[in-house]
Amino acid sequence: MSSAVVTNVFGRYSFKNWDRISPTAMEASGPQYGSRPTRTMAISDNFVIRPNLINEARFGFTTADIYDPTGLRGLDVIAATGLKLANPNPPDITGSTYVLISGYTQFGVKKEEPLTTRNFEFTNNLTWTHNRHTFKGGFVVHQYNWTSPLNFTGADDFGVFRFDNNLAGGAQGGATGNPVANFLLGIPSSVDQTATGPGVDGSAYHYGGFFQDEWRVNNDLTLSLGIRYEVHPGFKDNELNITNFLRNTPNGDAVVPNEASVKLAKPNFLSGLGTSKLLTAAQAGLPESLRATDKNNFAPRFGIAWRPFGNNSTVVRAGYGVYTTRLLGAIFNSLTGIHTSDNQTYNNSFNVAARTHAIVWPNTYAGTAAGGETAVGSQNFSTANDPYFRNPYTQQWSLTIERELDRNNALRVTYSGSHSVKLTTAPDLNQIQPNTIGFANLPRTARPFPNWFRVNTRDMGGDASYHDLTVQFKGRVLNGLHYTSSYKWAKGINNIEDSFTRANSGQFNEEIASRTDNRFNSLYLRGPSGAIPFHRFTTDFIWDLPFGRGKKFGSNMNGALDAVIEGWTISSIMTFQSGGHLTPYYNNRCGSGTNCYGTEKVDVVAGQDPDSGPKTDAQWFNKAAFVIPTSSTSLFVGRFGNAGNGVITGPGLISIDAGAFKDFAIRESLKLRIQTQIRNFPNHPNLGVPEANLVSGNYGRIISLNGSTTARIVVVGARFIF
Repeated sequence: MSSAVVTNVFGRYSFKNWDRISPTAMEASGPQYGSRPTRTMAISDNFVIRPNLINEARFGFTTADIYDPTGLRGLDVIAATGLKLANPNPPDITGSTYVLISGYTQFGVKKEEPLTTRNFEFTNNLTWTHNRHTFKGGFVVHQYNWTSPLNFTGADDFGVFRFDNNLAGGAQGGATGNPVANFLLGIPSSVDQTATGPGVDGSAYHYGGFFQDEWRVNNDLTLSLGIRYEVHPGFKDNELNITNFLRNTPNGDAVVPNEASVKLAKPNFLSGLGTSKLLTAAQAGLPESLRATDKNNFAPRFGIAWRPFGNNSTVVRAGYGVYTTRLLGAIFNSLTGIHTSDNQTYNNSFNVAARTHAIVWPNTYAGTAAGGETAVGSQNFSTANDPYFRNPYTQQWSLTIERELDRNNALRVTYSGSHSVKLTTAPDLNQIQPNTIGFANLPRTARPFPNWFRVNTRDMGGDASYHDLTVQFKGRVLNGLHYTSSYKWAKGINNIEDSFTRANSGQFNEEIASRTDNRFNSLYLRGPSGAIPFHRFTTDFIWDLPFGRGKKFGSNMNGALDAVIEGWTISSIMTFQSGGHLTPYYNNRCGSGTNCYGTEKVDVVAGQDPDSGPKTDAQWFNKAAFVIPTSSTSLFVGRFGNAGNGVITGPGLISIDAGAFKDFAIRESLKLRIQTQIRNFPNHPNLGVPEANLVSGNYGRIISLNGSTTARIVVVGARFIF
């Protein structure tokens, strides 16, 4: 056997440079230059060891960068304005100070944020065919790396200056009462300044291996059995710019990778620790990624294909598998910039005796914040990871029965489901139990960790389940009408759609979830997944119309009429589905007294059906079905609202698109096609999401259309086919 038959080597290298110049809001900043260079390489070797034994080896890498500088250099802005910043050594990058004047467009452009990604992968698979078995096994190694500067306010080291009507001294005649006048005098109401510290240089190696056996038991039955194992260590930061929170320590200690990272801590961070400690990973018994590696990721798979009657008229397929989720940059990124960066807000003050403000340009800060001191108990930890975060995984299963009804038509019935566990939630570990006093009115000792204000974290308390049943008919009727029609009943339930704004928009959180409103009860947010309708019917068809000479209708029509009518093909895609699921809420106060994020559930009113509303854009659901929890003795009710998640059914969707085309033969190899496409053929208005916030003036109303559909659009065109 020649070497050309034994081995086959393939290689490919590709590159793409995407550059764009776009205007900015400020003439002085010049245009913004967008650059997106990408590079990919792939090499594979298929080696035939024996006719029944083949090895496949592949290596590849991808690089992708994002760079969006402007023509405005930050240091030039500082030099021209003479501003005296809290950070005397800001970075030499493009960007500028932000100036926010109430009622006017923001002045300034955000600092540049170059992002680089470098990903490598090596895989090796071995396939052995023996009798009725096909065995396959292999392994994969992934290497991930990305770098980026930190970003807190957009301007960061160059400062954010706010000019509004909240300037101190108004009651003593020290304020102009006009934001523009305050700006002309150089007297901001407040200032944000950030010393960003080092950037991020995250890297990780992930490993996986598998083995499977595809066993052809007989001509009518095939089984597939396999197992996969994966290890996904957490990302390390080569800049040592990550910090985690140790929830099992008495005072709530912080942990960083090593002693070199300890030395990067800002004085402001250290002064706010109180009795809490700043430990190294070695002292805490953790790797330098600050997250223990989950080594229990075994994922079995099973599949079956069966012809119960020994022919192709009926086929049964079923499968089950466990799939591990790979946690990438979003979880890791939440650990960055905590102990190494200093973000301060300076509120201006007015000295009545001297008739002067503390902050007047070129001075940009004043007060205790400039001294680098943080009061114990006032510092947020944002954001930690559970140090023993296990990888989320999903169990998936399905059963399909396919049956030929006749020569031209077939039926398929499929049940599928899934159950996902250890999904990301985002609680505040310092959230206290509901009370009628209020978080801010209680002593620090009432908190689980008195040395901290909030302790935001990413935990693994989420779960989600999904079930659907689909019935599909597919085939050909009427001698030229090809169709596919399906009905799906589906139900998704989860407890991680914890931001009501997002849930009501039909967005489902994946690696990063929004803040959890009630960390004490994992069932509090359990309910229907917002974007999964219970019912959905879809049909599409393409029909060669039977009109014209030689067709069923009009076979004797004259030539001129035949040239116009004969040969048309029409098509359509039609979708009808029920509405999504909405959760009522209020956000004007924290009624539970728990230091929530300002969004909480409301109470249901007994005997009121939320879906009994008039179903119009002026009022979609029954607004009387919900009330804001209140107390006759306190601003704080001391409990969470009792409304369920997803208790309101939103508007459904009707989508009918249509098209038609006809080919005119000009000569043997040249045709002219006339065609039209119509989106939203009946011009049906699909309503958007009703407002579910009880304190909104639009509560219960729909003020927008569904963004996934449009008004009727008709496109007519022609093209040559040759």
